[in-house]
Amino acid sequence: MTGDDDVHNRDGAVPQPPTGATPSWAVLMTQTHRDAYAAENLVRQGFAVYQPQVLKRIAHARRVRELPRPLFAGYMFVEVDPRTARWRALNGTFGVRGVLRAGGQPALLSGQFIDALRAREIGGLITRPVSPLVVGDTIRVVRGPFEGTIARILDVDDRDRVVILLDLLQRPVTAPFALSMVTRHELAQPVPPRRS
Repeated sequence: MTGDDDVHNRDGAVPQPPTGATPSWAVLMTQTHRDAYAAENLVRQGFAVYQPQVLKRIAHARRVRELPRPLFAGYMFVEVDPRTARWRALNGTFGVRGVLRAGGQPALLSGQFIDALRAREIGGLITRPVSPLVVGDTIRVVRGPFEGTIARILDVDDRDRVVILLDLLQRPVTAPFALSMVTRHELAQPVPPRRS
């Protein structure tokens, strides 16, 4: 008997996962700025790799550009069969720091999670939900020490924060706030006269 007998059916065929079964995905930690290098080496070894990308606003030398960047910087997903996964090959891949573990076991994600991420892609980039607030909107702070303050939005960043213009001590001051701390302020509409 060879060591391969436990992998094959009696007829010699490699067993397939049940129909409709979704694959598992391992989470790999990559070395700093070595994502592409790690992905290239993993693909060379026959692994399916997925690293979702988003557009991020990058400011450098007085220029602001939107460039694709990893949604989860320093991490990528690799499709594995947990029963037959080659963990040593994954851990030993150039550009990979290691497999993310939970309780001593590799942390695995369902294929449904990856499919949900892929479903949000347009042109290879994950789309962020449209912000309910835009630059120029009038907002009201609903939590924190400035609760009730009315202000105008100067900037909306990609980390779910807004920069608003406050009037403090009769001076304009800018301050960042989490989106959860503000709401759109609808200016009071004039009340129509009552008819008798």
